[in-house]
Amino acid sequence: MPRVKKKELIEVIIDAAFDKKAENIISIDLNKIESRFCDQFVICHAQSTVHVKSIADGIYRKVRKEMRVSPLSFEGYENANWVLLDYANIVVHVFRENDRTHYNLESLWADGTVKKHSNVVEKAAKPAARKVVRKSK
Repeated sequence: MPRVKKKELIEVIIDAAFDKKAENIISIDLNKIESRFCDQFVICHAQSTVHVKSIADGIYRKVRKEMRVSPLSFEGYENANWVLLDYANIVVHVFRENDRTHYNLESLWADGTVKKHSNVVEKAAKPAARKVVRKSK
């Protein structure tokens, strides 16, 4: 896998999930946990298996196009109740809502730092164009 910046990769993953209307997108920073197998999780869900596949496909394609990176592996695509995309230090989990509730990864990794992502907040965080106001004499 080519060397990529984790922060940029997470931003592209989250943006791709928003593009495909993923719900309740969070990231969990696991760096403070000694027995971790990756540095971050990105978790989101959808209402149907078709939507889960669409989100996973969207993430795969956008990351590949913008970052020129493919996951080391992916799992669960056949049943699409829980699709996992492994980008080495970042693991993406796309669940069907009932399965996300059942497995409850957020509580299993509660020692990590959880960040909720909102499409409104993410878009608002980008700098807006400044309007120049000139005083007339």
